Amino acid sequence: MKNIDCLENTVEQQDIVEVFLDNDELKLAYQMAKKAEIGGKSRFRNDNDRQANLTIDQFIGVGLGELAGNKHFFSVKDYYNSRIKKNENPYSGDNGSDTLGYKIDYKASHAKNPNLLNYNLVVRPKELHSGFVYILILIRSHGLSPQSLITGETKPKIYLMGWADYEMLQDKQVTSGIFGPKNGNGGAHVIQANKLLKIKDLTTIPQI
Repeated sequence: MKNIDCLENTVEQQDIVEVFLDNDELKLAYQMAKKAEIGGKSRFRNDNDRQANLTIDQFIGVGLGELAGNKHFFSVKDYYNSRIKKNENPYSGDNGSDTLGYKIDYKASHAKNPNLLNYNLVVRPKELHSGFVYILILIRSHGLSPQSLITGETKPKIYLMGWADYEMLQDKQVTSGIFGPKNGNGGAHVIQANKLLKIKDLTTIPQI
């Protein structure tokens, strides 16, 4: 089990890793996100809000977040192969894996707060799996929209903040607030970014 109380192991500003995507990669992210846009449920949005924000949610998570994570830890080809398989069976779920053959889950959010370390890694109970690692990825962009990004008018800033594993998260379930229990579902497992482990220390990804 990782020791998140040991400050020398946890994330500071200089430990944040920025990932750069070129225009072709941005177009690929957008194409894959559109194919995955099937109107799924969101744990933290109501249904109307979810539908209104589906395109941007998918572009941030399925597109930019998954591509950036795969590019850093594996390759763009791994992202392509993973998304092709998922998009062929959009209703089957991904069993938590965002890279084929590996126990890794990229959790991406649109960052509006200037202090990135104030954000949280949030994992819903049904997404928490033994042996998995979870990566917090934050996307920052002025006027974030798929069209402006894929045309190169706007370049996103993509940050790999840190990571946690199953053991770190299992006793971090919250009981109230925005991430607390709702509609009969248990609260999410939450760790603030400055309590995550450093990206550079994740040298081995567990295989499925």
